[in-house]
Amino acid sequence: MLRFFRQIRQRLLTDNKFSKYLLYVILEIFIVIIGILIAFQVDNYNIRQQERKAYYSYLLRLREDIETLRTSISMRKEIESGLIELGQYEMDVLTGKIPNPNPLKLALAVEYTGNINRYEMTSPTYIELSETGNLSLIENDSLMTYLSGYQTYIQMRKD
Repeated sequence: MLRFFRQIRQRLLTDNKFSKYLLYVILEIFIVIIGILIAFQVDNYNIRQQERKAYYSYLLRLREDIETLRTSISMRKEIESGLIELGQYEMDVLTGKIPNPNPLKLALAVEYTGNINRYEMTSPTYIELSETGNLSLIENDSLMTYLSGYQTYIQMRKD
């Protein structure tokens, strides 16, 4: 192919057709520019595809984190319910509503009185997104609102 173009250039120069040779050179430059632009488009497309894969990967991981947090909250709710029940039992014993308390249950209630449980509600995926600066990959407005609320919640828990 290069030999073909070289022959055309040589023939135009030997025939003293400088204007056609100039047109040929401009056309060749134009073809090179078009090739470069196509290469940029292909590269941009590949980058967008990689970002799209990362976006969906983050979404799946965020979903898993949310499910884990939901399960954890459910379990903690049951534990806290039991602690509230023990506290109520202790209050009933102290106010005399229960005349003959179960000593084991009362001891358990006294042991857990004032027990404050601080739970860390972290999302490894969210932490990774914020630390790497990839939060901009999230395009869904409602999800971004949720994540900013989550960030506010985490900040309040730390303070």
